[in-house]
Amino acid sequence: MNFYKNHNHRELIAVIEKRDMLTHEALLKLRVALKKAGLEESLVVLNKTIEEKELQIFNLESLRDLGFTAVHDIDNRTLEIKRVFLAKVFDIVSFVLGLVLSFLGLVFMWLLLAMFAGYNEFSLGSLFIYILMISLGLIGFKMLSSISRFLAYHNFNFLQEGDRITLRKDGISGSRTFSSNQVHISEEEDDIILSIDAIELIRAGKGNVVHTLTIQELIHKIEANS
Repeated sequence: MNFYKNHNHRELIAVIEKRDMLTHEALLKLRVALKKAGLEESLVVLNKTIEEKELQIFNLESLRDLGFTAVHDIDNRTLEIKRVFLAKVFDIVSFVLGLVLSFLGLVFMWLLLAMFAGYNEFSLGSLFIYILMISLGLIGFKMLSSISRFLAYHNFNFLQEGDRITLRKDGISGSRTFSSNQVHISEEEDDIILSIDAIELIRAGKGNVVHTLTIQELIHKIEANS
C-alpha cells in the first residue's frame, strides 16, 4: 500500500518536516513517493535520515529496542550479546503491575457477579466500570509472563569467538558451546525468531521493519565472524 499516493507536493514536504515521528517503513515509502514526485531536494534530507537509521541497524544499536546490547569486534571476530539492565527492570515492573491489575480484575469480577446475583445495586455506570476493570485485569494477567522473560534472560550471555559460540541462558545447565552454523532464523505468524539449535535467543514482531532488519543484520555478522 502506498501511504502517500494522494499527497500533493506541499503535503509531501509537510510530512518530511515530521520525519522524526515516522517509522522506518513509512520513511522508505515516503522516499518512493518523493522520487515519483521529482522532489530531489527533499530526497537529500530524507535519505540522510534513512541512512542514519540504517547505520544504527548495521552497528546493532537498534538491538537495544529489543532489550539487548551487542559488542562486535571485527578484528578478533568476536560478538557478545547481553540483556540490557533497563530491560530487566522493565520485566520486573511489568510483573508487579500485572499482579496489581490481575488482583483488581478478580475483585471487580466478584463485584460484577454480586451485582447480577442481586447483592449489589445494578447501574449502567457500575457495569461499565466493572467491565473496564476486568478488561484491565486480563491485560495484567498477560503481563505476568514478563517474569518468565526475566528469569530466562537475567543471566543471559551470548559470546561468539570465531566459529565457537558460548551461551548462558536460563534452562541451560551452566554454559553450553555451539557452532556458529547452528544459529538460524525462523518465522512464526507474527514474529521473526533468532535461535541457536533449538534454543530461542531473540524474538521480534514482523510488523517492525527495524527489528526485522536488526535480527537479519545480527545473523549476518555471526556468519561473517565464522
